[in-house]
Amino acid sequence: VVVVDNRSKDNNLSTLTVSDGTLTPTFQPSVTEYSVTLSGTVEKITTNATANDAKASVSGDGEKTLIPGTNTFSIVCTAENGKTIGVF
Repeated sequence: VVVVDNRSKDNNLSTLTVSDGTLTPTFQPSVTEYSVTLSGTVEKITTNATANDAKASVSGDGEKTLIPGTNTFSIVCTAENGKTIGVF
């Protein structure tokens, strides 16, 4: 018996924004790494991400507390099928 999984495999984001600074490079669904340079006075940043597919889920976005130096955050988009995961 073969069961075909018709659930979406789309794990792309349609938008990714930050509350301060500018994403470099400019958001593109095929790009998975970005940087943002901020002044030393910024203590928090909010990332907002939207899945390309309404049935996919996004985790890891929201408000983040910053420390001086390099801060690394991951945003994960999980496709409806639960097997396909995109990390940004």
